Amino acid sequence: MTLFKICGLRDVDSAMIARECSASFLGFVFVPGVRRELSVEQVAEIVSDYRRLCGSGGPFLVGLFANQSPEFVNSAIEKCDLDFAQLCGDELADYYEKISARVIKQVKIPF
Repeated sequence: MTLFKICGLRDVDSAMIARECSASFLGFVFVPGVRRELSVEQVAEIVSDYRRLCGSGGPFLVGLFANQSPEFVNSAIEKCDLDFAQLCGDELADYYEKISARVIKQVKIPF
């Protein structure tokens, strides 16, 4: 089975459309300086509205992080009710154990 993630969501309407398109994961960017970066408060509001409209089933909710403290990542996971943390930076395996949600590690392949 192929799974796919729609990333960089910025509002509940986009999350609903991604769900209707059978996305497996919905991604919210917490990486500082990235064009689609959102605050914890913004994502918490989007997720609250999304869960109210859709219930608890459906795509997994993912936060994207890069080289941020485990404390920040875990706080965002808790406040935003996220299912996964996608790590996009230089985090090492011992860092993963400090994260309170399931971890997806972004792997960069040089060309």
